[in-house]
Amino acid sequence: MPLLSSRSVFLTYLRGGIGGASIGFIYGFIVAWGAAMLLAIISWTLGLNTGNTGDTGKDAVEAILKVGVLGGVSIGFLYGLRQAYREETAKREEAAEKERQARQKEMEEQKQAAWKAKLELELARKNKEEIERQEKNLASMLAVSKERYLWAQRLVTEAEKQLGYSDVDFKERAFAPYWDRIEFVATSLAKYRNEIDSIKQTAINYNNQASKIASGVPAFVLPSQTQPDAEAIVQRLQSSVRKAQTDFQFASIFEQRRTNKLLADGFGTLAETINTIGQTMKSSLSGLSHTLQASLDEYSRVSQSQHEEQLAQQAKLKSAIIDGLDRQERKLEDIAT
Repeated sequence: MPLLSSRSVFLTYLRGGIGGASIGFIYGFIVAWGAAMLLAIISWTLGLNTGNTGDTGKDAVEAILKVGVLGGVSIGFLYGLRQAYREETAKREEAAEKERQARQKEMEEQKQAAWKAKLELELARKNKEEIERQEKNLASMLAVSKERYLWAQRLVTEAEKQLGYSDVDFKERAFAPYWDRIEFVATSLAKYRNEIDSIKQTAINYNNQASKIASGVPAFVLPSQTQPDAEAIVQRLQSSVRKAQTDFQFASIFEQRRTNKLLADGFGTLAETINTIGQTMKSSLSGLSHTLQASLDEYSRVSQSQHEEQLAQQAKLKSAIIDGLDRQERKLEDIAT
């Protein structure tokens, strides 16, 4: 490259010098010829006056022509070199400017690439942190829901126990203790119903958030140990109250308590709770069951999709290995032949 550059510079100067000399020759000849003609006219005029038209004027004309031509060529050659120098300098400056701009552009591209890589890394880090935060939040939701579900089951267990005691109170004609236990059972079942609804809503939120996370998260599954049948306990409660209302003395005390407000959100008086708890309990348990089944179905679908993706990746890897072995075998055959 330096050799080609030196040759190019030499040709540029040579071309400039020859071009300048050519132009200088023409201009020098014209100027010298004009001066020589003027001198010849003056000499001829003086010769007429003096009667001497010798060779002196001719020699002077020839000298002027020589000096003019040589001077024009010299000046033209120097001017051509000067122009060639300017041209070469301009080329170098232009090349240097282009190189500077190229380096600047490359530096800008490197900066942009580095900035883009840094941005992508930052986004990936934030995305990872967000996914970890969501997974942690989902795990907390599931753990809290399991604890609340177990607590709700204890409410039903205690309600069942107190309902059994109320049967004894009824047989022994213990009016106030009987209705105290009935009110306790109704309140416990109402709180249980509220917990079931709350857990169902948590499960819905859990499924919605889990569906937005690419990585698999556990299904919303509650403890599976045997639990008391809340709907059966509700039926026993309503049957016991119905039997007590057929007894004048028990019914009289119930009329005094029927308007008592229960300590459970969403429920009114004792009488209203006993009349409506059966239908609301059935609806809540059914809603929770459907939500849990939907969570299991979604978990199964995601697991199956991930399994199929893993199988596809394994098949692709296997195919790539087989193709590589085939290429190596063909190379060995070509070498052998």
